[in-house]
Amino acid sequence: MTLPPTPPVLAYSPLGAQPLWRRWLMRPIGWPLSTACLLAMLASCFASSAPGGYMPLDILCFFLWLILAVVFLLRFLIRAILWSLSKTPTTPFWRQAWHWTIPPAVFILTLLLLNADVPLKLRFFASLGPMNRLAAHVATTPGPYPDHRVGLFYARHIEPLDGGVVFEVPGAGFMDAHGFAFFPPSSSATTTRSRWHFTHFHGNWYTAHDPF
Repeated sequence: MTLPPTPPVLAYSPLGAQPLWRRWLMRPIGWPLSTACLLAMLASCFASSAPGGYMPLDILCFFLWLILAVVFLLRFLIRAILWSLSKTPTTPFWRQAWHWTIPPAVFILTLLLLNADVPLKLRFFASLGPMNRLAAHVATTPGPYPDHRVGLFYARHIEPLDGGVVFEVPGAGFMDAHGFAFFPPSSSATTTRSRWHFTHFHGNWYTAHDPF
C-alpha cells in the first residue's frame, strides 16, 4: 500500500532559534503598518474636508490605501503559509490577533467618516463664526473683498450675491471650482444664478460648485 505524499514541513525550532527573516514574517504586523494606516486616515479626512474634496490628494490616498492593503494581505498570507509548514506549537497562528484588527478597523472607520461627511462638517462648524462674520461684512460693505482666511478655509474670489455671499475654496475640486455660499432666507439666488450650482449644507449656508 502506497501512502499519499506528505506536505513538506519545516523543521521544528523555537521561534527565537529561527532565522531573523522567518521570525519577522512569523510575527503579527507591528506599529509601522498601523501608523501608516492612521496617517492614511488623516490624509483621507483632510482630502474630504473641503467642498468637492482635494482631488489630487484623494487620488494619492487611494493609491496609498491600495499599497497598504497589498502589504497587509501579503504579510497575512506569508504568515499563514509559514505557520502551516512549521511545527511550532508555541507560536499559534492567531498570536497577538488584535494587531491584525487595527488596519481593517482604521480603514472601516475612515469609510464611515467620509460617507457621513464628518471631516467637511467638522471643518465647517469650526469656521462657522468667521464665515458668518464674512457674510455680514459683505452684505453691509461695498467691495472689492481681498482673498483671506476665514476660519479653517481660505476664501478666494469673494463676491456679493443677492444679499448673500459666495466664495471659492482654492484647491478644492479638480478642474472646476468649489466653495461656499450664504443666502438670506428671502433670497432666490439658489435658483436664479446660472454660473454656480448650490446644494444646501447647513442653515443659510450652501456648498457652491462652478462647473465652468
